[in-house]
Amino acid sequence: MATTTGAGAVNNQGAFVYTWTGITPGNVGNGVDISAFGGPKASIQVEGTLGTSPSYSIEGSNDGSNWETLNDINGTALSTKSTKGLYSIAGPCRYVRPNLASGTGSSLNFTLVVYPD
Repeated sequence: MATTTGAGAVNNQGAFVYTWTGITPGNVGNGVDISAFGGPKASIQVEGTLGTSPSYSIEGSNDGSNWETLNDINGTALSTKSTKGLYSIAGPCRYVRPNLASGTGSSLNFTLVVYPD
């Protein structure tokens, strides 16, 4: 499994925006520490090329080593997703990363926005 490193910055509204570009099947984005950028309000948008049978998840960690699937604000796990979309992330955690488990021919871009308190 390879790790794709993204890039991020604080925008002029004070939100932290971090983007992973071109993640391919069997790879993850680097875990980004969001703890310094406000409260638990965050969203992630997924765009790009969906290949055959794509499956991705959005994961969180408090230690940067042990990763668990995050939930959206309705309590639905952000796992085995197979469509593009915009998801609100429920609950605080220190690190967030995308994980594209499968999908021959897929190349996805993930944009995380963490909103200030």
